[in-house]
Amino acid sequence: MDRKIKLLKQMIELNQATFNNALDTMALLQNQFERIANPALDQIFDVPLEGRKAIEGCTGVFKQGHKSFQQQINFCFEQAEKILTP
Repeated sequence: MDRKIKLLKQMIELNQATFNNALDTMALLQNQFERIANPALDQIFDVPLEGRKAIEGCTGVFKQGHKSFQQQINFCFEQAEKILTP
């Protein structure tokens, strides 16, 4: 039985590492997009102030949702580890 629990813990750790890497990649892509898009919007398009605020609001919501989602998933991984700890 101990081998099964150890194997299950290893699987959870692997899934957690994979999940964290995927979320970090998503955040990196979002930041890169912001660095490219903001100057492009300033130079190419004449974006009104309301449009600029809407774009900034969307990126803020994305970042907040990303952080909240990551916290919830990490909490679930912690709970799974507690269950498997004798």
